[in-house]
Amino acid sequence: MDIFGSNGHDIDGTHVDVSFLINGRRMRMLPLGVFTPLFWQQHRTRKCAVSLAQIQAALREEGFQIHRNATESLQIHCDYIL
Repeated sequence: MDIFGSNGHDIDGTHVDVSFLINGRRMRMLPLGVFTPLFWQQHRTRKCAVSLAQIQAALREEGFQIHRNATESLQIHCDYIL
């Protein structure tokens, strides 16, 4: 599974936003960005719980730290800790 994608504003390669596919469909946890209603966020989080847990575990194992902010976390924004 390809989990790394460019976030468009990274300069040094230590910050990434991760995207993922389920059954060939890209999952967008915040389809309306920060304006995505909480209900939609919770629904998508439940729907993708297993995949999210696997992705976050793999990222942590590779030295990434998932952002503490809830919105950034749903974007799977993370920083590489040296």
